Amino acid sequence: MNRLSAPRPAAPSAVGSPSGRSSVLLNATELFVSRETHDGKEQSVFRELALNMLPLTPMADRRRISCLLVRYPLAPEDVLKALGADVDPMTAYPILRHTPNLGEVILLAQIRRGPDSLRKAIASRDDLTDPLLLALAETGSADVIEVLLAREDLTLGDDFVSRLCAREGMLKRFGAELDARKILKPDELLSHFPRLGTDLRREAIASAELSSLVQLARAGASRSARPVFKQEVLDRVEQAALCSDEPAVLAYELSYSLGLPRDSAEIAAQDETGDMLLICLKALGFSLDVTARILIRTLGTRINPTGIRSLLASYTSLSDGAALLLVSRWTGKDSASVAATGTTVPAAVPDASPARRQLSSQGQFQGQGQLQGQAAVPGPARSQTAQHRPHHQESQRARTGSSSGNESVPWQEISEIEQLLKFGR
Repeated sequence: MNRLSAPRPAAPSAVGSPSGRSSVLLNATELFVSRETHDGKEQSVFRELALNMLPLTPMADRRRISCLLVRYPLAPEDVLKALGADVDPMTAYPILRHTPNLGEVILLAQIRRGPDSLRKAIASRDDLTDPLLLALAETGSADVIEVLLAREDLTLGDDFVSRLCAREGMLKRFGAELDARKILKPDELLSHFPRLGTDLRREAIASAELSSLVQLARAGASRSARPVFKQEVLDRVEQAALCSDEPAVLAYELSYSLGLPRDSAEIAAQDETGDMLLICLKALGFSLDVTARILIRTLGTRINPTGIRSLLASYTSLSDGAALLLVSRWTGKDSASVAATGTTVPAAVPDASPARRQLSSQGQFQGQGQLQGQAAVPGPARSQTAQHRPHHQESQRARTGSSSGNESVPWQEISEIEQLLKFGR
């Protein structure tokens, strides 16, 4: 047969090719939405086709399909849910923004996945449940939170506020608005004091004063108990503030003395306003003269003399009970017991802290090496006598320096020894 007269091979059908298969759903959707009505069979056929073809459909086609179906009243609910759960944000956005009854599971997954454009779309929905609000409080940006706070139809509960307050920067941005809506409770003001702006910090201090008075009234006392930290503790904090140019040194001693979390202690040592440092010094029981020296040394380059005088006036007016109550909230300890007794439990202290090494090398903390030497023997190595000795006997020895019985018996864990030596009655 002549090669020129040979029949050409049949061209592959458009439907059989990958590109043809991928465009089938878009073509079917355009045809589906072009008609105003469909009987049940037509809707069922389109539903089965869409659910089977969506995974094979290119992203650009899925976006177009989403925009077509979101405005079509006869769009199958299962297809809309599949589009709303799409991993492509631009495919999911129209559905999340305008389609009701998508279900909590889909909405939660999209909130967790993001981006913020999807969270903002979900924040505008009318069917927000408490789990959805909590997820938005945990993951949403400031713009998302702003959408939620602007909605008067939403009831934002305590859990929402707590999770929002736990995020860095949110209280400074929205604290005043939360307070204006009466959903920022006094406990939140006290616990999240480091994250508050200036105005809300004043309100938190006033709330602490009121709470302290209430505790005094319940206990039948006429005045707050003064802090009872040992002089050795106060000397260490004072020397850290006056003899070191590193805020980390002071932060370490504040954390060690008051049991503050590390981040809170760092904020107190470096806070531009000096509010947190002032409260910590009051909780430790420093005199006004020593406080003035510490504030001038640590804040003198950032705050003018008028500002220092204002801080000292605040120090004078701040009660011991309010200061102890605030610190107790930052440490997570029982506020009533702390405010009533004026004592706290020291935080666990690493032996090789850079701050401790720096101050020890300057010879400012005498006796510290001896203390660490006594505590070097780990707890499991204690003799049976030490393990069964009553706790009050060991406490008395730590306070008075007296001893009895076997002198070679090692001490207990270092944290317990530090606690016994640092605090007295």
